[in-house]
Amino acid sequence: MMKTAMIWILSILLVLLFAATIFIYWANYIPERVEAVQVHSSFNRSIKISQPIKVMTWNVQFMAGNIKNHFYFDNGKDNWPSKKTIYQTITHVANVIKTQQPDIVMLQELQSHSKQTHYINQVNRLFQLIHKDYPNWACTYYWKTQFFPHYKVLGPVDMQLCVFTKYTIKRALRYALPSKLHYNFILQQFLPKRAVLKVNIPIANSTKSLVILTTHLSAYHRGVNTVYQQVDIAYRLLESINVAGGYGILAGDFNQLPNPKMRRYIYQPEQKLFNKNNTAIGMLLTNFQSAPSLADATGEDYQQWFTAMSTRHDINIPDRTIDYIFITDSLRFVNYAVLKEGALHISDHLPLIATISFNSENSQ
Repeated sequence: MMKTAMIWILSILLVLLFAATIFIYWANYIPERVEAVQVHSSFNRSIKISQPIKVMTWNVQFMAGNIKNHFYFDNGKDNWPSKKTIYQTITHVANVIKTQQPDIVMLQELQSHSKQTHYINQVNRLFQLIHKDYPNWACTYYWKTQFFPHYKVLGPVDMQLCVFTKYTIKRALRYALPSKLHYNFILQQFLPKRAVLKVNIPIANSTKSLVILTTHLSAYHRGVNTVYQQVDIAYRLLESINVAGGYGILAGDFNQLPNPKMRRYIYQPEQKLFNKNNTAIGMLLTNFQSAPSLADATGEDYQQWFTAMSTRHDINIPDRTIDYIFITDSLRFVNYAVLKEGALHISDHLPLIATISFNSENSQ
């Protein structure tokens, strides 16, 4: 009798384990190391190497706006944004893009089917507003779960990296980044799967392309070196372009300070979120041209280069530099700036904009 009962209990446990495994793999996006990304390219136009290009990178914080946006994942108590707020924020983002007229726009934290943002397809809505100027685009998920098991969500969540451009996109690839943090294996499957989105844009009368790399790296977690592994892959992707004499741009939200000493300017309760000993992006800052440069971001006018702020403030005050643009040796910066005017109310990050020119001798 006892033996029969034990067999039944073991059988039930095995069935439950099998069901849980099936659910985890059904509910979550399990990416390959490298994946092809769908390209939406309806206008045939190549970059002219004789003309500078203007690029923008911006973490738009899932279009939640920058008022009452201290959410549970930062130990906040604010409710999710209303539909009205999301649609208004998408319009604000579109207006900034149309006003600034960058040739290439790199955005992080866009959602298309998430419960906390009312299942609004932010990618499609934004495209509707900017498609006349930006008919070509590609996006890839770096978070996609059918059911996030937190009582504040209990539904689907997604997050995407997107590139919108005035130029033809030849192809796009997704490179998986290590994403393991200090969570157990099961919970880890429901969390973001970080990535680099690579987009190739043809250059007129050249065999080369302009290669755009955009990413959103993990925040610092004490005792875990995941973000260093992520930077290493991003660095190698950009360096491979550089070694070949190619044109490459790496940009996005790196969640890293330019130097640990800059922690002291951050809202005090959040200083612990950044490594006090070093920065994971040191080799990028040392080996590539960057906007802002290390000298900019740590110099006398360091506040000019703050790109993000705490969501715990009632007043939106940028206090950290964590968004960057890096370029290969075959390119050079003409100018760059952090856009504050008209953008502080839109996201907890600010747009970083740069004008970049080509070294024409590398064009063939």
